[in-house]
Amino acid sequence: MVNDSEDVNFYSFDKDAEIDISNRSFPHWFQPGVAIFVTFRTADSVPKDSLLLMRRKFDDWLLRQSLPIFATEWFFDLPTDVRREKLEVYPKNIQSKMLREFNRLFQHTLDECHGECLPEKLENSKIISNAIRYFDGVRYDLDSFVIMPNHVHAIVQFRHGFDMRIIGQSWMRYTARHINMLEKRSGELWQSEAFDHIIRSSEQFCHLREYIRFNPMKARLVEGRYFYWSRGL
Repeated sequence: MVNDSEDVNFYSFDKDAEIDISNRSFPHWFQPGVAIFVTFRTADSVPKDSLLLMRRKFDDWLLRQSLPIFATEWFFDLPTDVRREKLEVYPKNIQSKMLREFNRLFQHTLDECHGECLPEKLENSKIISNAIRYFDGVRYDLDSFVIMPNHVHAIVQFRHGFDMRIIGQSWMRYTARHINMLEKRSGELWQSEAFDHIIRSSEQFCHLREYIRFNPMKARLVEGRYFYWSRGL
């Protein structure tokens, strides 16, 4: 058991249970009845100049760690499954360090709030919040989520018979359609693929829950530029 909140038990990854694994740009590991950390971001949240800056910073970090800078290409240019194969030449602790630094740079870039930042508008935020909460307690159970100016983080646990990928895509399609109508715009709103991570332990559950809670403060957002919801509130 990871957490018990308002009569909902959240569980961590069960290494002995069946797992559904698929790959697109990101790997997707899914187990029903297990808590998952989900992130989806707007299509314009990481502009080209920010991506180039991320690459340079990752290069610099690799050099400081005495690691080859060609590893930057693995993280920025290769599919995740190919990157994983490349990383296997390094010990697990080095792989973990590289992944942590890449994720840190990526999350920092998101928190700089690039792009149109349509989710921060009150009416748009309501559309996103209502979509995420619509089947809470029916098809899945939410622990918490935060709507940032250009991305969303959530901890959610899907019930048996419901697929995270289908529902996650439904969130993005529904909100994109209604926000585009409201804004009188067309084109992509969200990046086509969400990122999801099965929560491995109680400690990781608590860490990610705190990350969601304090993400607006870390990004130095004033009230009104984000929306935070927690089952415990």
